[in-house]
Amino acid sequence: MRLAHFKKYCSQWLIPLAALSLLVLSACYEGHGLEPPSGQPGIDGQVTLSGDLPDSTQQIVVVALRHFPHGITETQALISFMTQAYLTGDMILGDTLSRFTPVQAYHLDLAPGVWEWIVVAWFPRIDDYLTGVKELGAYTGSMDETAVPLAINIIEGSRLTDIDMHANLNHVHRTLPFFAWEGGRP
Repeated sequence: MRLAHFKKYCSQWLIPLAALSLLVLSACYEGHGLEPPSGQPGIDGQVTLSGDLPDSTQQIVVVALRHFPHGITETQALISFMTQAYLTGDMILGDTLSRFTPVQAYHLDLAPGVWEWIVVAWFPRIDDYLTGVKELGAYTGSMDETAVPLAINIIEGSRLTDIDMHANLNHVHRTLPFFAWEGGRP
């Protein structure tokens, strides 16, 4: 008796309830998908990965910094600089990039103003997470990984597009964590 009543109740209310649920959910959906909301300031671009993926890879992330670490060449001083930048909001970490997709889009929401250093950073799967970070590439305005990194200026309500970067996974074997000053960055 209870089973028959349950079947009758379900058949009577299940379809309208499902339709109402879909209607409510679709009203809440803003239609952004992988695209950022319009009007949100930031940058969009593509990262092209090349080289051999190390087994010790934890994650690969696009990172934006308001200030370039001018004159800082020692690892501990650089870690201190990065930590302070993160704590003050002067460093924004993007979503983790796929390690297995050679060309992929990224979106990074940034506050208006100048951002001096946009990099693709590699984080290792080790205990001392920060000391193992390596720069795979930086925004230079070209795909030339030997070019000097370029600063960008985000204007209120606008997004910069085509902020494309080449990220060479073979750079994880370098001695220095970041190599921008090897290229003569002013």
